[in-house]
Order: sequence, then structure tokens, then C-alpha cells
Amino acid sequence: MALKKETNAPHRTKGLVRATDDDECSESDRLLWLKDARFGVFFHWGTYAVHAHGSWAMHQEAIPAETYRQLAYRFKPRKGWADEWMDLVVGSGARYAVLTTKHHEGYCLFPTKTTDYNAAQTGPGRDLIREYVDACRRAKVKVGFYYSAPDWRFGLDPITPDSGDLYSRYKDSTRAQVEELCTNYGPIDLWWWDGEPPDVDETLRWMREAQPKMVINDRCGRELDCASCEKEIRPPADIKRPWECCTTSNEHWGYFGPGDIKWLRDVDAIHWLVTCASWEGNLLLNIGPKADGTLPAKAVSHFTRIGEWLEVNGESIYGTRRSSLSGGAGGATTARGEAAYLHILHYLAPEYVILSPRVRVLSARVLSTGQELNVRQEGERVIISGLPRRAPDRRDTVVVLKTDGCAEA
Repeated sequence: MALKKETNAPHRTKGLVRATDDDECSESDRLLWLKDARFGVFFHWGTYAVHAHGSWAMHQEAIPAETYRQLAYRFKPRKGWADEWMDLVVGSGARYAVLTTKHHEGYCLFPTKTTDYNAAQTGPGRDLIREYVDACRRAKVKVGFYYSAPDWRFGLDPITPDSGDLYSRYKDSTRAQVEELCTNYGPIDLWWWDGEPPDVDETLRWMREAQPKMVINDRCGRELDCASCEKEIRPPADIKRPWECCTTSNEHWGYFGPGDIKWLRDVDAIHWLVTCASWEGNLLLNIGPKADGTLPAKAVSHFTRIGEWLEVNGESIYGTRRSSLSGGAGGATTARGEAAYLHILHYLAPEYVILSPRVRVLSARVLSTGQELNVRQEGERVIISGLPRRAPDRRDTVVVLKTDGCAEA
């Protein structure tokens, strides 16, 4: 069955429908939850899961647009997928989720008046974003929307104001979809841009009015609430600015079928998480679900093990800030008030040395076992001794350090 021709009829909200009746919150209030969360789960999901060659297959394999569009009728998620995802998000210890509302190929997981290339009018026959949002709220998980500004419905080449009528149609479609997402689902916690939309400044101004509490990332060509880096840990120059590293749990963003064989080990994911937290940033770790909404078994196992580690060691991650204490030869540190957390990522025993130039360390204990350790401080050198011969946790042994002043940098 062929899809109907694009209507390109922009939907315009009559007046401004605010997501909340509450007064606008301050910038610090709006950003606090993100700075405290530290860990989120990214979901790349769309019709590309049917093809199972990753989210860029249409471009990489030069699949004709009309051929690729037929995947939409084979994209049939089962009931209950969203709650299953949230069970994993909660079990992993993540505090927020981000879902691709529309990726580069232009398929919308939500009903839209701009195109019939959407979940309500193709295989699913329903609003998948509504199911996702409702499941997030039931699970008390913060709601994140990914939105791709590039849209291959209008061609693979960049679209500029010089593109004439094509640019006009692209601009109207983009703005209408942003309005639909910002007004039809209640308060949204995080908007995750991927690419600069047309008329970006006016669009951002409108979004701020429609969703005053929503955090907006900076991948739209503007320095906004949250800085972002991809597949590398790169804190912003202003380390106090909220930032996030997004990366994959395997080699692909979208589902890749049996070709997904190289998965990130839980020890590696924990090291990514700890390193981000030590620089006051977040880790957004991706899963590519299957076309029916089920999650790859390896992903479930992987995220579950991360959650088991956070169940024991979460106080060293959530709500922490950068520490004035160093991580020594094989570790990293986080801090909260007069407590510093030493993450020994590469275990050394029976002694471990760190530097504390600002505060004195009064005591130390292993977080997972409660074992008290010996501490002596010689100038800025802090020597922690009595560590067990074998690492209490081979992935990351966390030591809680009590200090005589604020341990935050």
C-alpha cells in the first residue's frame, strides 16, 4: 500500500497553549533535576527497526524514498512496550528517558497534520509518543523528546532559504511538528535537538513560552541549557554548565538485528558514567529497540547490571558535584557537601594515594561493605590504607571520605 502524497499543511496553534499553569521557574530550578540525575536512557526507534540495519540505512544504502516508506506498514509495536521500557529504565537506575519522536527519515511517532508518514496513519495505528509519555509518568521517569531538524522527506541535501518553496514547506512542517509536540503532551522535561531548525531563534522563543520548565539542549546551533557531546567525554569550558554525553551501548543507534555483536560491557558503562559525573555531567546511554517494541536481550542484561551497581553505589553519583579532591592514579572523585566519593576504577591495594589541597580527610570507608579504612594526610597527599587485597567491586570500588569542610570544587 502506497502512502498518500505529503500534504505539507502546517498546523498552527491558535494562541499559546502553555504546558503548565505554574509560574515560570528560575533557570537554576529548571536545570536542577538534570544536574542531579546523572544517568538517562536514550531510545532510537522508528521504521528503521524493521529494516534492522541501523537508523541511517536509508542514506547509507541509497534506498529509494518510496521503497523505504513502505517499512511504515510493517512497523507494528506490540501493546505494553512502553511500560516494559520504563521497567528497564527504573531498574537501570536511570532518572530520565529520551525517545526519537522523529529521526532523519522524517517518520513521526506521533499524529501530525503535516504528513501521513506517521504512526497513527501507518502500521502502529496509534500515537506512540502518547504511550511513551504516559508510561514515563507512571514510572516517575523524566520525559525527554528527541527531534531531528534534518528531514529526508524533503531530500538528502541541506535545505537553505535559497531552496525557495522547498524551504518554505520544510520550515512550516518543522514548526508545526514542534508545536504539536510542545502542546499535546503536557509538561515535557527535556527537548533534545539534533540539528538546527529553520527560523531557530523564533522557534526557541516560542518553545520557552509554551514549555517554560523544559530543558533544551544545544544541538541546534545555539548555546542553551545543556551542552552535549557524542561518543566522547568532552565537558564544556564552563564546567558548571549542565552537560551530557550520549553514546551507544553497542555499535549502532538503531536496531541492527543479529549484526549487533559488540556490546559495551557493564564495567565500561559504569566507567563512562563515573567519569561524566566526576566532571559534573550526565551519561545518556542508548538502546535500539526492535520493531515490535521488545528490547534486545543483551541490552536488558547490560542495563540491569548497571542498575545493580547503582543500587549499592548511587549516593556517589546522584546529586553529586565535582570534587576538589583528585582521583589519584586510577580513579575519579565526586562530592556532596562534606563527603567526597573516591571511585577506584583501576584497583590498587593495600594503599591508595590521592590529593586534597583544600580540605582535610577525616575518615574513609568502603561504600559497598562499610569497612573502615585508615587515613593519614601529609600536606595535600592523602594516604588511604587497609584496602582489602581483592577489590570489593572489580568495576568500581567506591570509598566514602569524610572531610572537614565542603569537598566540592
